[in-house]
Amino acid sequence: MTNSDTGSGIQYVECSRDSGVQTNLSCSRCGDAICPNCMVYTPVGSKCPDCASIGGPTMFNVTTRDMVLGILLGGIAAMAIGVLFAVLSTVLWTADVFEGLSSSIWLIVIGIIQFAGTFAVAMSLRYIVGNKYGVRLRLLFAVLALLFFVAEIISLQFISASGVLSASLSPNLIINFGGIIGFAFGTYYAMERFKI
Repeated sequence: MTNSDTGSGIQYVECSRDSGVQTNLSCSRCGDAICPNCMVYTPVGSKCPDCASIGGPTMFNVTTRDMVLGILLGGIAAMAIGVLFAVLSTVLWTADVFEGLSSSIWLIVIGIIQFAGTFAVAMSLRYIVGNKYGVRLRLLFAVLALLFFVAEIISLQFISASGVLSASLSPNLIINFGGIIGFAFGTYYAMERFKI
């Protein structure tokens, strides 16, 4: 390392990683000289890349194992939740729970059901990966939310075609305005739970 003085009393030394780059910054953990290109910002100060990776918070460390478990178990959970919410919607529809109410109220109920379904998918993914955060998890959740939505629609089509219930719910009601809005808000709100 070479020291230099600019005349202002500030001592500049050569960066321990980028040779030839002068800096007056040092790692808050080990004290090595680091330039702005090398330093990693952490909640407890700027560190060199080696020190920043030591003992980092595990909640931001999304491993390949987490992703594989998230894809496999999260996919199963998303499909199961889709089937469950299709049955729930159909039971509410056939039980005439909202009999006498306008169709706009039913669309609001469908929107709430969609919101709750996407939120349930997010909570199952968080449980599977252990409350971690990351961009990859946000993208995985978006795919799982879409899988939930498709599983719900296919389940409603099966229930409608099989004639299990005499007045089954049409899948078109889920794909309508209330269902799409509830799904979109639920997906956005749940994706924020994986934000770094």
